[in-house]
Amino acid sequence: MTIRRRSIARLTAAVIATAVLATACGGPPSASVDPGERPSLPVTNAASLEVLPEVTVWDLGAKEWVQFANFLPADKPLLVWFWAPH
Repeated sequence: MTIRRRSIARLTAAVIATAVLATACGGPPSASVDPGERPSLPVTNAASLEVLPEVTVWDLGAKEWVQFANFLPADKPLLVWFWAPH
């Protein structure tokens, strides 16, 4: 009986693991916001172009387009993170 219980437990664990994996990989990710066409925004401080490039980016927190070079000078330290999983 012990061998039968072990095989049932292993089969149950395999079925649960397969179900969890299938659920996690279920479908493509969907964007929560469509920012639309990228506008051309001006740089307000030309000195910041020495450190940051002039490029318009989507601000996820504010949900609006912003000029990347306008982040400097800043009152707080600026952390720039260039990683996108998709």
